[in-house]
Amino acid sequence: MSRSLIVSPVSADDARPAPAPAPPCMRQADGTGRSLLWAAALIAALAVALAPTAAQAQEDPDDEGLVFEEDDDEGDGDEGDGEEEPMEFGADPITRPGEVPTGAGETPDPIAEFDAEPEPRAEPGPAVPSGYPVELALRPRTLPPGMAEFGLDTSFLVAPALTSSLRARYSIIERFELGLRYGIVGLDDNNTETGRAVAIDTQVKITDWLAAQLTLPVMFDPVAVGVTLGAPLQVSFGRSFALFFGRDLVTLRIEKFAPTVVDPLADAQNAALDQDNNTIVSRGDLRFLGGAIYQLEPNLALVVDGGVIAPNFEGENAQVPLGLGATWSPLDFVDLAGRLGFGDLGEGDSFGLSVALAFRL
Repeated sequence: MSRSLIVSPVSADDARPAPAPAPPCMRQADGTGRSLLWAAALIAALAVALAPTAAQAQEDPDDEGLVFEEDDDEGDGDEGDGEEEPMEFGADPITRPGEVPTGAGETPDPIAEFDAEPEPRAEPGPAVPSGYPVELALRPRTLPPGMAEFGLDTSFLVAPALTSSLRARYSIIERFELGLRYGIVGLDDNNTETGRAVAIDTQVKITDWLAAQLTLPVMFDPVAVGVTLGAPLQVSFGRSFALFFGRDLVTLRIEKFAPTVVDPLADAQNAALDQDNNTIVSRGDLRFLGGAIYQLEPNLALVVDGGVIAPNFEGENAQVPLGLGATWSPLDFVDLAGRLGFGDLGEGDSFGLSVALAFRL
């Protein structure tokens, strides 16, 4: 019996052997690999997210445990420049645990009330000159304590005659002033007389505008003594006008006659009259003298003076002096003064010019 072989066509795919089914252990390994891949991807993402924080912690190792205040303001930097602007913190933004923030103990300023009316300001008053005023109208009756004044007075009369005297005064304490006057010389057509008398002047200030005066005129050859009382008064009206009165009010004889001191010619005539007749020359006199001061400039003043003098306390032979003068102070401590007028309106020969220089230390 013969056998026949039958061959059927087979494709390439049909020629490949069928894959054997994977054992169970390999199917379990494939699931584990996928899980590991997901875990590795998650770890990488966390590392990328935590990298800036780790870098900042490495740069500032001393700032551990610090608390940063959040800043609500966001930067307004230009978009697209590719650079980040540095972060700016406010005043003292970092606070440590348990630390009191800066300014926590300060008391805030009260809130201004805009509706409140401002406090009224006092209007400045007139300036009060300090020390000894340069204005003649504002000068007190005595010098300030510790100040001294020295002066020279000279008179030229139509008679003709000339007299010259020195004077000085010094303020010892607040209210007491001591002065000295001396007649240097007296000249006329017939005589030349040098001074033989001095006067000791004292003044006690009662107020800036009133003082009490006591003067002791003394002549040495022959001996003659007198006393003069007064109440120098000067009242100022504003800064430009003043009235004065009361100096040398009463002169009394103590011994023989009361010397004038400032007029050596008159003192010499009285001494000669007393020696020849051995009689009392004069008991004294009353002087009601005053005037006005007008301050043209702080260092320039006009002075008008006049009054009545009663020699020997008798009104029959009364004298009426009248004069106009000016005082100029080129420096605060220097005065130059001049006067043109009459010693007595009833005697033409009494007309003359008087000049004076004074300086203070």
